Amino acid sequence: MSDRHLYKAKRTDNGEWVEGYYMPRPNFPKGGIHYIVSVGDTRWHEVDPFTLCQCIWHKDKNGKLIWENDICIIHNSSIDEEDGYFLVKWDDDSARFILCGEGLIVDFDNFWSSDLEIIGNAIDNPSLLEGGTE
Repeated sequence: MSDRHLYKAKRTDNGEWVEGYYMPRPNFPKGGIHYIVSVGDTRWHEVDPFTLCQCIWHKDKNGKLIWENDICIIHNSSIDEEDGYFLVKWDDDSARFILCGEGLIVDFDNFWSSDLEIIGNAIDNPSLLEGGTE
């Protein structure tokens, strides 16, 4: 499976993350049911759509896939340590994933994968975006 087609979300039965193909079923009552067909074993897992994250096709300096809603640090001379953490999110205006920091927005075209380090995600670690630590 190509990384560009991967999604992850939290399972509704146990809250664990599952990665795979996203399969929404919008015609079900109450807004539909959302599934991820897991990589490798093709089981369908019902997931919470509010935790859905798309893989952005890049890896960080440690070789970890980068996902929408990940929180990263940028290790680059053009970004100051005071700029803090950056949230990976989709930007409709530019039709691409961007990194949003406090008062600073950058795109992935400006950095190598070796400049980025994933430190958590906004779903499991929301306090990281508020300057806290987990």
